[in-house]
Amino acid sequence: MNLDVPSLSGTVWLLIGIVLALQTLLLVIGFVVLVRTPTERVQFGRKWPWVLIMLCLNMIGPILFLVAGRRPAPVADAPVAASSHVASTVASLYGGRPGSSPAASAAPGATEASGATEASGATGASGPSDEAQR
Repeated sequence: MNLDVPSLSGTVWLLIGIVLALQTLLLVIGFVVLVRTPTERVQFGRKWPWVLIMLCLNMIGPILFLVAGRRPAPVADAPVAASSHVASTVASLYGGRPGSSPAASAAPGATEASGATEASGATGASGPSDEAQR
């Protein structure tokens, strides 16, 4: 079957141009991502198999690499550093732990403020349900 190329319609040429542009774009994006990806994050442990896959499988190769060819980057845990300043601030706001020294656990005016709220009969944000529980 011989195809008479000059007799192809403009629509067919447009579709061929779109497919070629899409294939070229996928190859370029795939190769750029492959070059920027560290070797330890690439599946198979090497980059050259992905070059062959992308070149031989045309449209499917770059899509396959972008979807399944890379391992996720390791997440670095942020170090937890609790300083004495943070601990003293928490103790002054919320009171200390049971059994700790009373000077560090009792904030000045903390018990008076909570007692004043209860004595005035003020209810919390939940409203009448607080009175029903008393």
